[in-house]
Amino acid sequence: MSPLSITSRTQEDTVTLTVTGEIDLGNAEILYKALTEALAQGAPVIADLSGVGFIDSRGLGALVRARHEAVAVAAAPILVIPSDPVARVLELAGAEGILPVYRDQADALAALPAR
Repeated sequence: MSPLSITSRTQEDTVTLTVTGEIDLGNAEILYKALTEALAQGAPVIADLSGVGFIDSRGLGALVRARHEAVAVAAAPILVIPSDPVARVLELAGAEGILPVYRDQADALAALPAR
């Protein structure tokens, strides 16, 4: 099992969380906390999950819960760049309708409204 690693970078008024490893029951709350802390900065958040090899339902729940909370308080959006395994889980769960999914950082940034 690959340990979870999350790094944060602020650029162009956007916070990018680069996540690598595996997201599961044991560490999904770490992802959730990182997302909510990033959202607290008041900028859009890009969750770059392209380095994630596995995500379970708890990890998916952390993403969806943070997205719902952001929408509820009209906070900045959370955009997701998934790896192939993460994209498959999002598709199977029907979460693509909840979480905006993009191919890469450039596509995610282009989708944001002009600031």
